[in-house]
Amino acid sequence: TGWMLVAGNYYPENPEKNDIVWESRYYDPSEYSKRADTAHKCFSQGYYTFVFTDGNGDGICCNHGKGSYVLSSQGKVITFP
Repeated sequence: TGWMLVAGNYYPENPEKNDIVWESRYYDPSEYSKRADTAHKCFSQGYYTFVFTDGNGDGICCNHGKGSYVLSSQGKVITFP
């Protein structure tokens, strides 16, 4: 499981069209329950798509603990599960 921030639209069927501006590092699934990452980065104003990747098909929860995320901008929460 990982994530990426794409400038503009996300094209899962045509990955070379994606303008990835930031993405997570990959962690071994056994390490997820031991991690609590906080990332801070500034981007210019615009349209972005926040994408979760899930190679194992098990979401951000389950076998290795309960996963969660919070996405915010200028101190205001945009989305969370």
